[in-house]
Amino acid sequence: MRKRIHLPILSNPQYKRLESLYSDYGDLVYIIAMKLLQDKYLAEDAEQETFVRAIKNIEKINIDNVPATKKYLEIICRNVAMDMLRLRGKAALRELSVDDDERDSLQDLGPGPPEILLKRELIDKIKQEVLRLKPIYQDVFLMKAVYDHSTDEVAAILNISAETVRKRYNRARAILAERLEEYLHE
Repeated sequence: MRKRIHLPILSNPQYKRLESLYSDYGDLVYIIAMKLLQDKYLAEDAEQETFVRAIKNIEKINIDNVPATKKYLEIICRNVAMDMLRLRGKAALRELSVDDDERDSLQDLGPGPPEILLKRELIDKIKQEVLRLKPIYQDVFLMKAVYDHSTDEVAAILNISAETVRKRYNRARAILAERLEEYLHE
């Protein structure tokens, strides 16, 4: 059994949010890191680094939106693990498979008139196409378009340059536009 890090009870609301995040998602982040790194100690380090990066943007994390919070932490953890593997010279990184409900970070629309149902169908198609993006594009797109992070914030979280963020975001948008263009003309 791995040793759990216990955060003290702090008076600062941001640290209380971090404590809540850690207690709710610490195990999930550890499991993701363990699947990617295949090493207990590296997984613990990745878990810690994930929450260190999350605290930098704690005010933007909506703790009540469980799927979005899971996806946000998954993105950070996956990038931390990739950085760790890169530093250790590992060439291959196994892709993490995540349940659809964990990846569903966009709000669903309720049933309504035919126009709303058509919009829902389009939103479902957009979600589907976003999930088909390569992870390097998907992560940047979700962090900018869904989580509303700036280019510089995404660069800091993913540990890449701002220019790389801009290129990946533009490529993701172009890919989505192309795929959705085909869908809209069916």
